Amino acid sequence: MEAIGSLTGGVAHDFNNVLQVINGNLQMLAADAGGHPATLRRLSAATDAVKRGAKLAAHLLAFARRQPLSPTVLNPRRLLRGMSEMLHRALGETVRVDTVLSDDLWNVQVDRNQLENALLNLAINARDAMQADGTLTVRAANRVLDAAFCRGKPELSPGEYVVFSVTDTGAGMPPEILQRVFEPFFTTKPDGHGTGLGLSMVFGFVRQSGGHTLIDSEVGRGTTVSLFFPRCCEAETSEAVDETAAPSGGGETILVVEDDADVRLTAVEMLAQLGYKVLTASSGDAAIEFIDSDVPIDLLFTDVVMPGKVKSVELAQRAAARSPAVPTLFTSGYTRDEIVHHGKLDAGITLLSKPYRRDDLARKVRGVLRAGAATPAGGCLPVSVADGQIAACVPPAVYDPGREPRQESQHVAAEAAPRSHSPLDAPRSPGTPARVLLVEDDADSREAFSDLLNALGLDCTAVASAEEALPLVPAQHFDILFTDLTLPGMSGDSLARAMLRQQPGIRVLLVSGYGKSAQIGDAIPGARLLGKPLDIAELRRELADWIDHTEEAS
Repeated sequence: MEAIGSLTGGVAHDFNNVLQVINGNLQMLAADAGGHPATLRRLSAATDAVKRGAKLAAHLLAFARRQPLSPTVLNPRRLLRGMSEMLHRALGETVRVDTVLSDDLWNVQVDRNQLENALLNLAINARDAMQADGTLTVRAANRVLDAAFCRGKPELSPGEYVVFSVTDTGAGMPPEILQRVFEPFFTTKPDGHGTGLGLSMVFGFVRQSGGHTLIDSEVGRGTTVSLFFPRCCEAETSEAVDETAAPSGGGETILVVEDDADVRLTAVEMLAQLGYKVLTASSGDAAIEFIDSDVPIDLLFTDVVMPGKVKSVELAQRAAARSPAVPTLFTSGYTRDEIVHHGKLDAGITLLSKPYRRDDLARKVRGVLRAGAATPAGGCLPVSVADGQIAACVPPAVYDPGREPRQESQHVAAEAAPRSHSPLDAPRSPGTPARVLLVEDDADSREAFSDLLNALGLDCTAVASAEEALPLVPAQHFDILFTDLTLPGMSGDSLARAMLRQQPGIRVLLVSGYGKSAQIGDAIPGARLLGKPLDIAELRRELADWIDHTEEAS
């Protein structure tokens, strides 16, 4: 079981990351698709395929007892009554459903969603066994188990239990089939009609929840599957009412920590589209520097399993120690043991499992922000381009806080100085866009900035370092240098000085995570310093001459 758990956990983690990228982009495409029926139909089909993939990964984790559970105290009578309509809809009109509930049922502590899924799975299996014609009986009863009943069942201890059972009037199973029903991928259904993970998922979930599963079947007499859960003496957990519409952000700043670049970019775009400012880090080591800085953060949104020395739980603890405290929303396709112990999420933990939908993300983020009483900050707006808009909201901040600028002696000169105009600032020929050299080592930030500059009508050449940029300078004329201040080799300010020696009329825009308080060495005449999160309106003002000329030409 340990080997299967490690294998399925690793597969689920990587598989769910892939599904998250696909699902996130599908959600954003759907938001931009308008009312085009064919496009929406194709997006819906692709989304359904993602759901099937996610369910497969969840079943593997459930069998291996590695899925993160969020147990609450449930009233079995209320649970089964709430499932009545869903069961009838899933089983069809030809299957009669009888529900038998004992009086004064005890409460159980279990993950509601997983228990509902398990009972629904058993009901669908029963429907198939009856060939969609028969009687399905769902029971819930209190039972006190003695030592004699528990003998030979090491997972069961004598005591008080609530037993959920699903009984069908189907053909039943012979002993050789019965002894294999909980094996993963074992199925008696024809090819293409079952994965063989349904009963193994139920088995793993119940065992992880501290319960036990028994199955009784006889050829010609039908089958009964019973799920035993220990009695819980606590009061029923009140249910939170889910919002009908996905809530939008109010401009709060969210730090996204995710080591997978594609997943990180998808999360950034979804959050920006929802109206949040977004900062990114590719590891806990990079994010901790940002957590320890004075830059405002309203929410930490972090993957659970990450490389590096600083793990997600430590990161969340450091965020909570800030003043004001920063709440954390965890996300993962597989949590290992960082936030799950004894099969349950640790107290106070909020987890959004991958792959998640845009609306799920919106609700979870809003809920955690409300719970943490976060202070709203700025906003995130679409960028106007001539007479239209960029389809998706451009994140006002996408950067890795592990690349903060060096603290040196002097502020950038001319921060408040008037702009100087050289011959290169003169109006350009019609139809010729200004050329921008963008230097940014973070791939996601580089892509976001490049898309923005191109959308503004500029001709953008994007590279990852000063060392890549310098060979381009003698061969090409650039009107604007747009560079991060801190780069892996030569710094952005050193690059600017080198470029000014070769192209004296170039416009220099430096960008820093420390904002306008960033310090560099010697002054750079005419340079302007922009802070991250990037203010789109300010960028437009800095590039107004070039943008206006481009728009006039078009």
